[in-house]
Amino acid sequence: MAQTENPNLTDKPYQQADQSSEPLTETKAPDPITETEGPKLAYEPYQATGQLFQRLMETKAPDPITEADAVYQGLLELKDLSTFDPKTYPCDLGHGCNVCQPMDKVGVVPKLIQDQAQAIDIEPITNNTFLKVIAEERVVEGTGPGISFSNYWEGIVAPGALFIEHISRNDGPFSSEISRLMYGQHFPPESLKHVFILNVINPHTKPLITDQIYAPHNGLQWPDTEPRVWRRGTPEYEAILGTKLGRFVARIVIGSFEPGSRRIAQIFTWCHRRLLQLRFDIQLESSCDNLPLKPPSGDDV
Repeated sequence: MAQTENPNLTDKPYQQADQSSEPLTETKAPDPITETEGPKLAYEPYQATGQLFQRLMETKAPDPITEADAVYQGLLELKDLSTFDPKTYPCDLGHGCNVCQPMDKVGVVPKLIQDQAQAIDIEPITNNTFLKVIAEERVVEGTGPGISFSNYWEGIVAPGALFIEHISRNDGPFSSEISRLMYGQHFPPESLKHVFILNVINPHTKPLITDQIYAPHNGLQWPDTEPRVWRRGTPEYEAILGTKLGRFVARIVIGSFEPGSRRIAQIFTWCHRRLLQLRFDIQLESSCDNLPLKPPSGDDV
């Protein structure tokens, strides 16, 4: 599973403060992100939120008043996760199973991840390429199948790539901050180029993609047999970026790099075993226009 969510969390787009107390005679030019003129956006309310987070990523001096919780990312340090007790496991490529989980303190890398690593030219693909990482903050002490956690992060890191398998956050640090630290404790933060979110079931993200984007107006239907790419500047890109998981990846970018130095240049969506998969490609701002197209691969897209 890719993510579970606290049902009390909202998925409404971030909006400007109430301005009802301003003089009625004052006129203001509409904000190009939050107050659109002309035709209605194709994927409301996600698209407007995605435009906002795109601006926050790509602006060298973002306004902290506009989106404080996004701008002030990157402040958490590994020592701040002492209650999470992060654990890292070496990985074994030999099992070929479909679910990656620690087995005798060895992380098993599913074929899905191995295939995607090859698609983005991670070489060589060996047991030393991947590391399984789990960070969990327990609600109560003890062990066993009935244990519950307030916050949980599980994934695999590799040179240039972060594979998110399961995140659950009820309180505490943003999952994006935990992701940044889990990658950064093993590889230089500036080397991150790809973020994968596997087997997406998030109720605020999946329906937007499988029901609204994979729809007749785009000539698509879910499940699909081909990987699809949504380039920066398209309505679909903006809408996906405005979902909970899109904002999650945007916050990783905001927290990992100098303001305005990186962009999410394109987003891939595809179906594997009837489950939604996501890949976000991160590029230097100056190289985004020349990004090569390297679609996901595998024997069952």
